[in-house]
Amino acid sequence: MEEGCSALRNHLDVRRVLAEDAELRDEYGRVKAELAGTEFGSMHGYVCGKTEVLCKILRRAGWGEDELEPLIRANS
Repeated sequence: MEEGCSALRNHLDVRRVLAEDAELRDEYGRVKAELAGTEFGSMHGYVCGKTEVLCKILRRAGWGEDELEPLIRANS
């Protein structure tokens, strides 16, 4: 991945925020556990299911709505 690309920034920001914020880390874990117990039929359903909490984490990392819009659009 190229330095500064949105996928790398997403990964690093999620990792940093979750390391710093136990409440968000627990929420993210609960969402992922609930989704893991659900039959989606595709990976897309899983990704859509965690988009809300992922955006919450990225907002905490300082992402603006204009930066989140492509992620939301891709995951819906």
